[in-house]
Amino acid sequence: MKIIRTEDVEVTFEKAPPGRDYKWTTTLRVRVKDHDKTLFEVLTSNKPYMQFLQDGVDTVFHSKKAAIEIIGGKNPMPKRFHE
Repeated sequence: MKIIRTEDVEVTFEKAPPGRDYKWTTTLRVRVKDHDKTLFEVLTSNKPYMQFLQDGVDTVFHSKKAAIEIIGGKNPMPKRFHE
């Protein structure tokens, strides 16, 4: 497993149109300074599952607070990733 540090992370979940042999596309993009890069794209027929966790130093646990902080509408995307 490779671990990297980045300034911004963009995770995209996209529902595929009918007729494809997959139903969902998940894409992970990162930005460091002015350089954007797509790290991977996953095609699957199963709906993506997301976990939001909190590192409690000695233990990691599921966190509704972390989920709200990320997807609760108070996290505007910084300048758009390059297309």
